Amino acid sequence: MHGATRAERVVEDWISAGWLIDGTDTHPWAYVDSSGWSRLEMALLSQADPLLAARELRRLAAQFGQRSWELRPARHKRWPWPDRRLMLEVAGDANRLTRDATTPSRTGAVRADLCLHPALLRVPVDAELVRHGRFDAADLHPLVRSALFPAARPGAAGSGAAGSGAAWAPEMVPAGFAEGERVRVRCGAAWHSVSVRGGRLELLDHTDAERRREHALRSFGGTMSGCFRTEAAWHDGEGVLPRRLRAYRQDLWRRMTHGGGKVVHALLDAGMDPRVRDVAGQTLLHRVHQFEHADLLPRLLAEHVDVNPVSRRGSTPMCDAVVHNAPADLIETLSQAGAIPHLSRLDPRTWPVQAREQEVVTGRR
Repeated sequence: MHGATRAERVVEDWISAGWLIDGTDTHPWAYVDSSGWSRLEMALLSQADPLLAARELRRLAAQFGQRSWELRPARHKRWPWPDRRLMLEVAGDANRLTRDATTPSRTGAVRADLCLHPALLRVPVDAELVRHGRFDAADLHPLVRSALFPAARPGAAGSGAAGSGAAWAPEMVPAGFAEGERVRVRCGAAWHSVSVRGGRLELLDHTDAERRREHALRSFGGTMSGCFRTEAAWHDGEGVLPRRLRAYRQDLWRRMTHGGGKVVHALLDAGMDPRVRDVAGQTLLHRVHQFEHADLLPRLLAEHVDVNPVSRRGSTPMCDAVVHNAPADLIETLSQAGAIPHLSRLDPRTWPVQAREQEVVTGRR
């Protein structure tokens, strides 16, 4: 509608979606525009998706037997008039949007009425990004993708899965990820530099002999110096990291958490350390149940990563997999790789002695 007002465009969207519009009389108040719709009404209608509102109205009408539902603003917003409501109604085979002024004001205690909130009738931002071409459905988080686009397959956009040979999309990998960067660290009375490249931390101002000495000192309960304390915090998840390294690790894990297995594979293809840990000391094996593990787990095991790393909470990947109800094939693969506690699908009485002892100890805790 060329030259149409915002209110007219919003109403036209609802009409195009099949809604019947009633009650378009013009009101004399200043906050009502020439089309007869107030700013608050326009805000409610523009927040809600008309197609989603139609489906939700039909569903609620069938579930509760109520054919008319009020579209109500947030609690902190009040209508400029007390006896006017914006209603969504089932009208035979059609749906009607009406501004109802027939309900009188009520005083005293009243029964709470069921209503619709525009925030619950809004198209998910993930679906909007896909619709506008900013994302492919295969780029979404696995749980979001299965809910919004169940027919989409991971990697359907042609990006690299493990061993596929396809090139990874550069935007999945931080700029300069493969080249690395230097971060200054306070070490005693001096400032030293550490290098972080692909999630791997390297001390640039210390020798291997100095590293062995510091680790031996730590094993006897001593305190490690600045650079080695930073290295321990990076690898174990314990201690405080310099601000830049904290931001680096946070960005890396956010990319994997929200991007899913596709991003994890892309980062591994770009040279990421498969043993990298998050702030809780968890490795990729601890969190493999969050991704498409069918490809990722064999790839991690092929890198000969430790299958029994312990997080800061004292849990192993097998413990986290069991706690989060991971699929049986994931648990079985971890068990075959030597993960502790060793489990099987059989009766617990047939488990190895070590697993039964571990179960008793865990139960006592």
